[in-house]
Amino acid sequence: MNWRTDGSRSLLLVLAIALLLASEFQALPASWRKPLFFAHLGAFLLWQPVVAGSLRLGAREALLLGGAALLLAAFLNPWIQFAWVALVTALVGGRGLAFARRDERLLHLAVLAHLLALFFGLVLPDLLPETLRARAVSPAVRGWLEIILSAALPPLALAAWREAGREGERSWAGGLYDLVHSVWMLLLLLLIGFAGIVLMTLGEQGYFASIGITLVGVAVLLVAVEVLLGRMALPDQRGGAVFLLSRYLMSFAMPYERWLERIARLSREEAVAERFFEEAVHALGEFSPVAGASWEGAIAPGGFGTRSGAHCQEFDLPIPDEPRAVISVRLFTPRHLTGALAWHIKLLLQVAVQFYAAKKREERLRARHYLHAVHETGARLTHDVKNLLQSLDGLIGAAAALPGDREVRALVERSLPELSRRLSQTLVKLERPQADSTAVTPLLHWWSEFRAQHEHLGIGFDAAALAGDASIPAGVFSGVAENLIQNALQKRRAEPALAICMRVSGGGAHASLVVEDDGSAIDGATASRLFAGPVASRNGLGIGLYQAARLAESAGWALVLEENRDGCVRFALRHDDKTP
Repeated sequence: MNWRTDGSRSLLLVLAIALLLASEFQALPASWRKPLFFAHLGAFLLWQPVVAGSLRLGAREALLLGGAALLLAAFLNPWIQFAWVALVTALVGGRGLAFARRDERLLHLAVLAHLLALFFGLVLPDLLPETLRARAVSPAVRGWLEIILSAALPPLALAAWREAGREGERSWAGGLYDLVHSVWMLLLLLLIGFAGIVLMTLGEQGYFASIGITLVGVAVLLVAVEVLLGRMALPDQRGGAVFLLSRYLMSFAMPYERWLERIARLSREEAVAERFFEEAVHALGEFSPVAGASWEGAIAPGGFGTRSGAHCQEFDLPIPDEPRAVISVRLFTPRHLTGALAWHIKLLLQVAVQFYAAKKREERLRARHYLHAVHETGARLTHDVKNLLQSLDGLIGAAAALPGDREVRALVERSLPELSRRLSQTLVKLERPQADSTAVTPLLHWWSEFRAQHEHLGIGFDAAALAGDASIPAGVFSGVAENLIQNALQKRRAEPALAICMRVSGGGAHASLVVEDDGSAIDGATASRLFAGPVASRNGLGIGLYQAARLAESAGWALVLEENRDGCVRFALRHDDKTP
C-alpha cells in the first residue's frame, strides 16, 4: 500500500489506535481485550510503514504473521502491552514531517500526542505493583483519561477522513519514514518511563510529577548535548545529536563520505579503468580496517597490502551490463568483519565497480570514436583517390578525342600539374586530416583554376551572380565540387542528353556554390538519407556525398539538396549561419 496513492492509511492508523485504546479499558471484560488487541494488530499491519504495502505475501509469510499475532494476543500481559505501545509510538514518531503539508503535520502530531498519553497514562502504570498502581493513577483518574482519549478519537477520524478525501493533493513527503528517529524515540520512551518509575519509587513523588521531572531532565540533557555538539562539530557535520547518531549508524564508524569524495576525484583524474579500481580499493584500505586486498576475474589481477596472517573475506561483484562478468575481491583484515561492516564495505565495493564499468564504457567509446575517425579519414581519402582516377580517365578520353599532337600536349601540360597538386594535397590529408579544411583561398582564384581544369568535361560554368571576392576553404570547395561533378557525369552515362551547370553566387560570408542538372530526380528514400550516412547506389550518390557533407560541416559550411524534381536536381554549398 502506498501512502501517496491510498489516503485510507490515515484512517487505518486511527482505527488501530482506537482498537488499542479499547483493549486497555478496565470496564471491559477480560475476554474482550485479547480479540480487540488481535484486531488492532491486523489494522497496524495494514498501516505499518516499514514494508511496502504493494508487496504480496505468500501463504507461508501470511501464516507466520498470523501465528505471531495470535501468540501476542494469546499471551497478552502488561509487559507485552508496554513494549508494543512503545514500538508503535516510536514508529509513528519516525515519520518525516519536514516537507509535509501543515494539515498533515497537525494530524500526525495529534496522533502522536494521543499515543503518548495512552502510553504514559494507561499502559505504563499497569507495570507497577498493586500497592503503587492505585497511588500512581487512581481508578477515577484512569476513568477520566479513558473518556478524554475516547473523546479525541472522533476528531482524529474526521481529520483522517478529510485527508483521505484529498487524494490528488497528497504530497510525496507523506511516505517518508526515518527509522533512526524511530529508534531514538523508542530509547527516549524507555528512558523517561523507567526513570520516572524509579524517581516515583525512591523519591516518593507522585507518578505524573515523576514523569514530568524526568521529561524536563531529559530535555535539558538533550539541549546541552545539542549545544555541545554544535560547538564541536565541523561545518559539514552540524545537525545535532540525532544527526550524528544517524551518521554513525549509516557509516558504522567508517568515514565513507571521504572515500566517496576520493573516488569521485579519481573518476575525474584517472582515465584507465584498471588503475581507477586499484586506487579505489586502496583508498578503502585507508578508511577501513582493511590491511590488504587482491582481486581477479573480469579485471587484470592485482592487490596491495598484507595478505597473510589475517582474516580473509571474499566478495563476488557482478559488473553492470556484462552478463557473467564478475570481479572477485578478497579483503584481508586483522579480525573477522562483523555482518554490518562487511555489508557496508560490500556496498562501497559495488560503487567502485559501478565506476569501473563506466570507465570501461568510456574506454570502449574512445576506441570506437578513434576507429570511426580513422574510417572517416580513410573513406574520404579513398574518395579523393577515386576522383583523381576519374580525372585521369577523363584526361585520357579527352586526349584520344583531340585531332592533333599539339592539342594533346597542351591538354596534358595544363592538366598534369593540377593532378600532381591534388595528389600532394591527398598525401597532406593523410598526414594531417584537418589541414585541408582550414586553408583558405580567394574565391575568384579558386574558381578560375577549377574552371580551367574541368571545362573540357562539357559542363556549364556561371559566375555572373558573384558579387565581389571572398575567402573560402579551398579543400572543402574542391572536394564538394569534385564529388558533385563526378556524380553528375556518372548520371550522364545513363542520360546522355543531361546538361550540367556549376555556378557561384553571392559574396563574402554569403558566397555559395551550386551544381545542378536537368535529369531525373533522386528517389525519395535515397534523398532522405543522402547526407546522414553512406547510401548504396549505382549512380555514385553514396559515401562520397556523405563524406563531402561531413567535410563541409567541419569547416562551418552546409551541403544541401535544394531542389529534387525531374528536370532540376540542384545541390548547394552555403555557409552555415548556425556556426559562429
